[in-house]
Amino acid sequence: MAFNQNERASIVSRYAALYRAVLFGDADEAAAGELAALGREYESGLPQVPFARCPIGGDVQLHSFDPFGLDGPWWNYDAPLRPLMERIPSCLAVTGALALHGEVSNVPWLVRPGPGLPFVLPELLAVDGIFATIRQLAVGPHTAWTVCYFGAEEPEGLALPNAWGTGAYWDASDGMPGWNSRPSDPFEWDFSLSPWIARGKLYWIAPGDDTLTLRAEIAGCPFVGLPGEKHEQRIAFGRVVLDNVTPPDAVRLTGSETIGDFEMFELEDGLREELRLPPVPVPVRQRSHAAVFPASGPVNLLAMLQETQAFVAANPQVDGAYRPLQAALGSYAGMAATERGAHEEALQCYQAGLQAAPENMALRSHEALALQALGRHAEAREKLEAIVNSVPRGEIMPLVWMLLARRYVEDGEPDKVRPLLEELSAFGGEDAAVARFSAALLVSGAPHAMVAEPAASVSPAAAEPAGPRKSKGLVLGLLLALSASLGGLAAWRVLGPGGAGDEAPGAQALPSVAASATDPAIAVAQ
Repeated sequence: MAFNQNERASIVSRYAALYRAVLFGDADEAAAGELAALGREYESGLPQVPFARCPIGGDVQLHSFDPFGLDGPWWNYDAPLRPLMERIPSCLAVTGALALHGEVSNVPWLVRPGPGLPFVLPELLAVDGIFATIRQLAVGPHTAWTVCYFGAEEPEGLALPNAWGTGAYWDASDGMPGWNSRPSDPFEWDFSLSPWIARGKLYWIAPGDDTLTLRAEIAGCPFVGLPGEKHEQRIAFGRVVLDNVTPPDAVRLTGSETIGDFEMFELEDGLREELRLPPVPVPVRQRSHAAVFPASGPVNLLAMLQETQAFVAANPQVDGAYRPLQAALGSYAGMAATERGAHEEALQCYQAGLQAAPENMALRSHEALALQALGRHAEAREKLEAIVNSVPRGEIMPLVWMLLARRYVEDGEPDKVRPLLEELSAFGGEDAAVARFSAALLVSGAPHAMVAEPAASVSPAAAEPAGPRKSKGLVLGLLLALSASLGGLAAWRVLGPGGAGDEAPGAQALPSVAASATDPAIAVAQ
């Protein structure tokens, strides 16, 4: 039975004191015996934590873990207290990283939790059939990420990484299972996650998602573009020491020239790809540098958008070249504001983007959703109608159609609903979600009778108008749920960046992976 925090604290405190005594030769045989007994008690009390869900078969990888702090001997690099072999058959390796927050514990052993940012191992992900997952966990006040690798079989001729926080890994490839050790090499770490997500090799689990739904969208991934420590961290006796081996990392920001009050920053390709911005220099005034690129925290996209607007206003000759950047920043800054529930700020961001790209379908849809979330229903209806009228005949954006249909019912104009529902039904075929949505709107004019279904992960492909070539039933279950509540993050994920005729970032289709708490099976929609 897993211990609670108080029980664990009592065991760890006594264990550390005895370990220190043994380490410095101040312990007798009785103390050594007590140390061993406490170690067994600690190991048996470790909670089993879901580290990942296998992208191949859907099985959950449970693993012993000490979430209470780094002072537990689970984190002892040289002599970790944990079961010998915990990986399910498809899990090839368990690695991780940890961002320190505040002081570290004074323990008499070495703790090596990895760097302060999540990373992947390209050597493993380059192998066909191997995939990785990332999940965020808490370790006391610290933030940790477990990165697990899955495959049908172990790759031949390739040494696996050491288990997270230890100097060894379990290897059964030669028919003689046992522990092997591999030197840690920071040069193998890749902190740029978005390319691996885009390639369908890396999946992520949203923080706090106990259903372990595997997601495959770059947009909205909270692990992309994080700032943090890229050196390996070594902790002992209350001190943190960073490895002096510096992994190769191109300069993230290089001021190449100055135009007026603005310094032009060339973003390193990895950072640009993570932020998904057009390849133009980012203009930032010296006084705004800390606001745009804070020392702690991700890049402030709203501040970057404001700097870009100010630069274009001062240099109107560059307006055309900077329209794509303003559109992208307006979209992404608006998404971030929406996620925080700051719908007024989100609306301002979307409208700023529309000034640069007035026909961008994604920005127009986001603007309508923001107006709806703010209770400005008449304006939202006007924007939705304009979108519906501008989409080519035979193509639809399902969420927009549903939202407008609901608006008509709530405005007491049910006669305008049927044409929209007919187009939805033509798109969705016999999809039960469309049928339930249609019935809910048409029966007694009671849109609030809709039964919302749990939201699932959605591909950015759902942002594009759906024509006859789109697979039927695409994300319709989610769209039904969202049509009943418009203020949440999931709404903008459905209408992700890009749209009809747009070349904006985010328009490319990615696989969507979802799993529920009751059904562990994985459904991958290509």
